Amino acid sequence: MSASRSMVRSTAPRPWRSGDQIGIRAKNNSFDAWTPAMLARQVEDLALMGANRVQLVAPVSDDAAVSPLAPVPARDAILATARAAHVLGLQVALYYPLLRDYAKPADVAAEQADFAALIADFPALDAVYFPGGDPGHTAPAPLFALLGTLAAPLHARFPAAEMLVSSQGFDAAGFAAFVAQVQQRPPWLSAVFVGPQTRTSIARHRALLGGVVPLELYPDTAHAMHAQLPVQAWHPAFALTQGREPVDPRPRAMAAAFADQAPGTRGFIAYSEGVNDDWNLAQWLALAWNPRARPRAIALAHARRFIGDDRFAALPAALERDWQGDPARNPATARTLAASRALRPAA
Repeated sequence: MSASRSMVRSTAPRPWRSGDQIGIRAKNNSFDAWTPAMLARQVEDLALMGANRVQLVAPVSDDAAVSPLAPVPARDAILATARAAHVLGLQVALYYPLLRDYAKPADVAAEQADFAALIADFPALDAVYFPGGDPGHTAPAPLFALLGTLAAPLHARFPAAEMLVSSQGFDAAGFAAFVAQVQQRPPWLSAVFVGPQTRTSIARHRALLGGVVPLELYPDTAHAMHAQLPVQAWHPAFALTQGREPVDPRPRAMAAAFADQAPGTRGFIAYSEGVNDDWNLAQWLALAWNPRARPRAIALAHARRFIGDDRFAALPAALERDWQGDPARNPATARTLAASRALRPAA
C-alpha cells in the first residue's frame, strides 16, 4: 500500500436526521438575495458537512410577501433549491406555517388548496414540518384536525412523506392540550420537533412523549440573545452593539447544547436566519456525524474543507472567548484580530 493510500480513512454517520433550514424570505439575512446557483452551492456545502435533509421555508411565513433583494420570485428559488437537494440525494423538507383562522371553514378550504398547489410543484418531498406557533396561533385541537386533512393531498402526491408538528408557542394550558393530542397518536404524525419558544425543556418532552412518537430538535443556532440559546452573562457593550443576530461562533456553548439536547432524539434541523451562524451549524452537523468529535478537530476539518489555512482552526474558540467579560479589559481580542488578519485562504 502506498503512503498516500495508507492515510485514507472512512467514516459514516449514525442514522440521524441532520440538516439546516433555508429560509428564502425577506427576514433572512442572506438567502433572499441569492440566485438559484448560489443556493445550489449552499446545498452542496451542507452535503459536504454531513447534512442529509434540507428544509425550505414555504412562501407563506410571517414575513413580507416579497424581498426587495430577490433575484427571482421566492417560490421559484424554493423549488430550484429543492431540485438541487434532490439531485444530490439529500432529503427535501418543507417548513409550512399555518397562519389563518381555522375556525372559519373558508380559511380551512383556502389552506387546503394552497398547500396542495404548493406541494404539487415539488420534485420530491420527504417531510413537512408544521410549527405549532412561531409563527402560528392555532389551538392544538383545531391544529391537529387541520393537519389530518392536509395529510390526504400530501400522501396522494408523496406517499412516504413525514408530517411533523412542533410544541412551539403554547402557554401552559395549550402545551397540556398539545401533549394530549400527541398521546392520541394520530396516524399522520411522524414526530414532534422541539425548538425556540417552547415552554418546557427537551428533558420534559422526553418524559412526556418519548415513548409515544420520535422527538426531533430544532435548535436555534442563529441568535445571541432573546433566544433559545443566548450568550450567557453577555456584557452590555456587546449586547447593545452586536444585537441579536451577529456572526456568532460558539463552539463550547454549542457542544454543551448538543450534549444536553440530543439524547433521546432522532436528530435535528437547525433553525437559521442566514449565514451568520455557519460555524455553529457546521459544529452541529459534525456532532451529528460523530458525537465524540472535539471542537478543535471540527474546526480543523472545517479549515481544510473550506478555508485552506489550518490556522483558522483556532478562531472559533478565540471568538467565543472574546465575548466573555468586559471588552475593555480583554487583551485577547486584539490577538484574535491579528490571527484572523494573518489567515491566507486558498484560492
